[in-house]
Amino acid sequence: AASIIGSVVALPDYLGLGDSPGLHPYIHAETEASASLDMLWATREFCENHNIILNDDLFIFGYSQGGHSTMALHKLIEEEASNEFTVKHSIPMSGPYDVSGVQTEILIDGDDYPSPFYLPYVLFSYKSIYPELNEYSLEEMFISPFDSLLPIYFDGYHSSGQINGILPSNPIEILNPNFLNPFLSDSLHPFRIALAKNDLIDWLPQAPINFYYCNGDEHVTYLNSIVASEEMSNMEEAIIETTQIDPNYDHNECAQPSITQAILSFLTKAEACNTSISESTSI
Repeated sequence: AASIIGSVVALPDYLGLGDSPGLHPYIHAETEASASLDMLWATREFCENHNIILNDDLFIFGYSQGGHSTMALHKLIEEEASNEFTVKHSIPMSGPYDVSGVQTEILIDGDDYPSPFYLPYVLFSYKSIYPELNEYSLEEMFISPFDSLLPIYFDGYHSSGQINGILPSNPIEILNPNFLNPFLSDSLHPFRIALAKNDLIDWLPQAPINFYYCNGDEHVTYLNSIVASEEMSNMEEAIIETTQIDPNYDHNECAQPSITQAILSFLTKAEACNTSISESTSI
């Protein structure tokens, strides 16, 4: 009988997106990873129910926030779900792994930033998660009129472009100086601590990781990939690579070639799982 050779792709829907209620906890490693792991369990159950035969090859990859999620999922599987799944290879692409470090620096360096909505998005996210940040009122976090405007725009129905349209190109200009100045000077500021809790650069991966990036990325600086790869390469037994997709591409231009190259890379590493048509049921 002929053989069916292919891949099963699982795309997680994070909390607060799709039909899920509430604000999406943006750049929150714990819920990115848990939602992704839930999706893997659901995918495996679906395949079992439809006689889709899987082998043990698990490749994970994602772009931008998806790169951060890839790292978070990889870490969660190896630390808490290694009896369920084994990551064969992961490719995080253009993600903010050093969110409290190099990524924060480009947001607060005083220069124009191409997508200033990221800063209030992270603040709203962490305010909803960490009690120490929730103690701040919106008036204490943001200057007028942004303390009243931003909740209207972060309602789940406004695009990033619409939010960027009401913001100054230097995102820290929306912050109340009474919030901003302590943040800049105090390493133990609640926002600093919250950011650091979502860094993904200080753990030892068992499976190989290849960081994809583009040097022209001004949204999520390529230094995230450099810092993470250098930190992990210092650990014994870690298998870490970096791949510069293009020296000039910006964040949006980098996405398609990164994803394409990641898929091709996985296909060369995957082991064929041959299932005869006579053994499969139609779906």
